[in-house]
Amino acid sequence: MKKPFIVLLIYFITIINVYTQEKEIISTVGNYSITLEEFKKRFELTPQYDAGGMYRDEIARRNFLYSMIAEKLWSLEAEAIGFDSTEIMENTFKALEKMFIRDGLFKQVIESNVQFSDEDVIKGFQRSKINLFVNFLFSSDSTEIFQLYNRLVDGEFFDSILIIRHEHQFQEEPLEIEYGKLPEEVEDLLYPLNSGEFTHPIKEIEGWIIYYMKWKKEKFIPSDENQKIISDVKNTLKTRRTDRVYQDFYKRFFGGRKVETNGYLFWSLVDKLTTILQEKKDKGAANKYGEVKLRPNDLPEIEFQFGADTLSMTFIQLESKPVTLKEFLGSFFFEGFFTDTVSTEIIAAKLNSRIKLMIEQELLARDGVDKGIHNIDDVKSDIRMWRDYYMSKLLQNKMRDSVEVNPDELFAYYNESLNDTSLQIEVNILEILTDSLDVIEKVLNSPQTEGEFRKLASIHTKRLWTKDKGGEYGYYPALALGELGKTAVKMNVGDIFGPLQLDEGYSIIMLIGKKQKVITTQSFDEVKENLENELKVKKYNDMMIQNTVKLAEKYGVSVNENLLFNAQIKNHQMVVFRYMGFGGRIMATPLTQQFIEWVEPWQKSMEKLP
Repeated sequence: MKKPFIVLLIYFITIINVYTQEKEIISTVGNYSITLEEFKKRFELTPQYDAGGMYRDEIARRNFLYSMIAEKLWSLEAEAIGFDSTEIMENTFKALEKMFIRDGLFKQVIESNVQFSDEDVIKGFQRSKINLFVNFLFSSDSTEIFQLYNRLVDGEFFDSILIIRHEHQFQEEPLEIEYGKLPEEVEDLLYPLNSGEFTHPIKEIEGWIIYYMKWKKEKFIPSDENQKIISDVKNTLKTRRTDRVYQDFYKRFFGGRKVETNGYLFWSLVDKLTTILQEKKDKGAANKYGEVKLRPNDLPEIEFQFGADTLSMTFIQLESKPVTLKEFLGSFFFEGFFTDTVSTEIIAAKLNSRIKLMIEQELLARDGVDKGIHNIDDVKSDIRMWRDYYMSKLLQNKMRDSVEVNPDELFAYYNESLNDTSLQIEVNILEILTDSLDVIEKVLNSPQTEGEFRKLASIHTKRLWTKDKGGEYGYYPALALGELGKTAVKMNVGDIFGPLQLDEGYSIIMLIGKKQKVITTQSFDEVKENLENELKVKKYNDMMIQNTVKLAEKYGVSVNENLLFNAQIKNHQMVVFRYMGFGGRIMATPLTQQFIEWVEPWQKSMEKLP
């Protein structure tokens, strides 16, 4: 098998604005300006695909920019139609918007207060060159641990106590400790010790512990690795100080707050969730580990069962504006929910935990708004970027739903296909379709073999009709598969690409077969289903091209090609997750799919203008 093209996966605890504040305009779309900064961020953090996994840089840039322009055009039109006030924007997108506000708040109240000195770095660097080898005594009883400590103080040998307590066989080899592996306050007690010395009893979560220093060993570190060690020390210090500042903030912010939840609505929701999840389990929708998940399409069913009046009732009574049941459900489904055990008790416990988390997140978001976090440029930019993406998807969905194929059109298309002497490309793919970023991480970090991909698909893909086949589709005309087929035809057999962001979730595909289909005489009934899919995709694509051209004419588009082709931008070919302050994880940027078919007809239409 050919070596697959693998999308790299990189983690950021938070996205720090490493780009310079380039405010040059690379394109204008109506009243919206695409800055070089926005284009650079999205281009560098989104994989592009071409046969063999390589694009000529100028083609890649051009295609990506015009795909972004199409997205902005659709967003402008969706706003003009009034899609910004739709339910998905009022509820689901609000949850994402609040996540960005909390992230901005985290930077302001936590990250900005994280400090460490040069002396801290020097001390960490010195400690990183020394490994400690220790034994320990543990007890969950404070009286017993202090009795053991007094025996050590009185001169009894540590090893003798280990033997008496029958712990020596478990500690024949002392525990090796490197810098950064234990809490800082514990390290501050251990590193000054000499061989044969011990600490006083230290309180741990499970009980008490006494460390005994057996010996220390200095590591040899080549001089050319010193900068890396110093960088690691700084990261360790930043993590520790961040946690310390966070814990102090958490105690101050949430201390003494009282929040009430509507008990009647709580247990009613528990019953409905339990019923839906049990039905899924009974239908075999659980994965290999017995987990069943709520999907976005389960939300309308739950809302229907409650009814409009109940949905508008207060579910969480906060200090000022209460949270309605409908608002809670929007956030609840945005975050996702799953369980491996379906019972009233388990669902109630999980829901209670989620409510507690939602209350904390809501209070933080409101505090962020009070502090004006939503007006900070970086936060506004992120919210606008994702809002445009959501709005563009709403318009695309509306156009896709409007596509209809009547029997006469379908039969005419069948006759046309019989007379078509050209060859059609058919592809066979394995797919893992998921809502979970954890699954994406697992797939992209797993061995990139067909066998491993099939195994993961059989566990994780939510496309049920392929699940038992290891995610395999079988041969289909590429055109009938829409965005998946459009991507697959560019791939080589054995290649893996993804994630692609579809309406159903995130899709990662492996191409396992590609061939040219010779047109043969088949009955209408034999090919009817595939032809209908093809014709719908074709009509939708034609509609998208025509509408995008009209929107470009309506709103106006301009491109600074000099800036586009000469700016310092790299084609990293990577997928990046963004870990948000105060919790949450999303893709670093929306995954823009390539759509450039509209550009040539638009340019021709512009040439005809006087």
